[in-house]
Amino acid sequence: MQFINVLVIESNPSDVENIKNCLDQQVAFRYNLILAASYIKGIEAMSEQAIHLVLLDLSLPAGSSMNMFRAFLKDAPNVPVIVLTSPKNEAIGLQAVKAGAQDYLIKGEFDGKQLARIIKSAFERFEQQAVLKMQTEELSLKDKRMHDVQEIAKFATWDMDLVSNNMAWSKELFRVFGFEPDSFAPVLRDYKDYVHIEDRKIVSDFFEEAIKTGKPVKAEHRILVQNKIKHLLVQARVNYEERSNKIMLIGTVQDITEQKEADRSKAQTQQKSLSIKEEALSKLSFSVRTPLSSAMNLLYLLQQTKLSPQQRDFAEGLKTSFDDLYLVLNNLLNYVLLLTESASSHEEEIRTSTMLGSLQKVLLLKARQENIELNFKEESPLPKSIVCDVEKVTQAIHNAVILALRNSFPKSPIDVILNKKIHGKGQISLQVEVRYAGKELITEGFSQIVDSRENWQNLLFLNDENEEYDQLCLFILFKLTDLLGGKAEIQHPQTRRSSIYLELPFSSSEQPRADARNKPAVPINILLVEDHILNQIATRHVLTSWSEMVSVEVASNGVEGIEKCRGSRYDVVIMDIEMPVMNGIDAATEIRRQSDIPIIALTANASKQEEERCLDSGMNGYLSKPIKPEELQMQILRVLS
Repeated sequence: MQFINVLVIESNPSDVENIKNCLDQQVAFRYNLILAASYIKGIEAMSEQAIHLVLLDLSLPAGSSMNMFRAFLKDAPNVPVIVLTSPKNEAIGLQAVKAGAQDYLIKGEFDGKQLARIIKSAFERFEQQAVLKMQTEELSLKDKRMHDVQEIAKFATWDMDLVSNNMAWSKELFRVFGFEPDSFAPVLRDYKDYVHIEDRKIVSDFFEEAIKTGKPVKAEHRILVQNKIKHLLVQARVNYEERSNKIMLIGTVQDITEQKEADRSKAQTQQKSLSIKEEALSKLSFSVRTPLSSAMNLLYLLQQTKLSPQQRDFAEGLKTSFDDLYLVLNNLLNYVLLLTESASSHEEEIRTSTMLGSLQKVLLLKARQENIELNFKEESPLPKSIVCDVEKVTQAIHNAVILALRNSFPKSPIDVILNKKIHGKGQISLQVEVRYAGKELITEGFSQIVDSRENWQNLLFLNDENEEYDQLCLFILFKLTDLLGGKAEIQHPQTRRSSIYLELPFSSSEQPRADARNKPAVPINILLVEDHILNQIATRHVLTSWSEMVSVEVASNGVEGIEKCRGSRYDVVIMDIEMPVMNGIDAATEIRRQSDIPIIALTANASKQEEERCLDSGMNGYLSKPIKPEELQMQILRVLS
């Protein structure tokens, strides 16, 4: 049985006797009673021995009751206290509980059981309060540490109410903007007022994108504080708070001024040596292109003259050798142009057989030199004439095959598969897949090489000659396909045969180009199935502002979409893929069982597998987010045509 020391600070002997009798009646714990007739004697008793509980009479003749109670909390903060009041002063008891007492008792109105119950509850509440206090102190310590870390890293946090634009800044963010912490209540306008005038559009677009898309976004911009420029990295995402039922924008800000200054200093140091390389390569490019152009023209003129059969064979061989030389040198020339970011696009109409025929001759010659069988296969008929950047398309295909030849196993055949992919009116791609069995091409981290200008320049200065040339070919292959608006993929499946896949867009001269300004000629009733409220608003506005002939209804998930399709007639359904309750794939599958209404998929997963999944479920079109309005409008017209 628990044993506790109970201190009773009470001057009335009859009240003391009543408390002693009540304590004797209870059996919950054993006790040792310590009596004090005044507040001062009670404090002295607490200094002489351990006290587990205090019963404090607030009617002692020692001044104001609450002043005495507050003094007790200050003198003995770690001892639970139950206050005693007279029947006429119950309000004082309630006031004391609010101030920190565990409970209160009205003299003469309690017995042993009630006293025992209240004492037990007092200990429990006091223990809970102690735990809470400790946790609060720990949180306060962690909060201080966080503030210290943020100050060291110059890292700050903020949030914003999307309705009022009221913001909450961390202490460090106030310091970043040159203010004392919590010196005012900031709003979005306060943030924007300090943004450098040249970066204000960046900041406006940043907040607009974060709010509209609901996805994490980030941006770098400058602010002007006390006539000094600071560089900031700001990040944000939309966050729904269930408790307050508010949609908030939460984010971080990091002062990266020192990093920017260090990067600038490093760039200036490196620029001299790099500019020498650029200048040398540019001069080489100019020096090579001029005689190559002359040789090409002269060779063309030679082929137009009357030649004997033997001379024509020699001329054809010379032309093939020249094309080979030109393509090899063009890797270097293209590298220089891409390095200086001065590559331009020159589209022209050409017969498909002419473009591919010349290239095939060069590559077949290369394959014979390597004693490798090279096969060209056309899986679907290509247009007779196409409009494209012939030089870039030819160079991209050349590099893909050269990479396969360089990395193929000895005497292992290589297949070049040509195909046509029709996307819509006037939108066609040439698909090239180079299949080979051999060494895998290293593409890990290659996107950083393509995106980093400094790494481009270092490609020509690798230690390993073979790795150097492979990386050069890969770099030019990826950059050319990017400039053409196409794509390049290196695939290494579990089987022994790898593949280099290219998709190169062009237009057929046999078909008219699509007009992105087309508008519907008849009314279109659209069902938009989308769970994100901001996307609902934005997409609906895009569609209704497109034409007065367009009307839009909204469903928040797949189940609602199915129900609406059962009850109404729509001309087209625009279906988000990732939704609660029922996703877009399942919803499209169910709708397709009921009707043949066109369905366009909207997805944040821009992959070939996702597109196939959407089309397999019965959808008619596929768009990956973020979606340009004209793309969505063109897709609607396409599925309705």
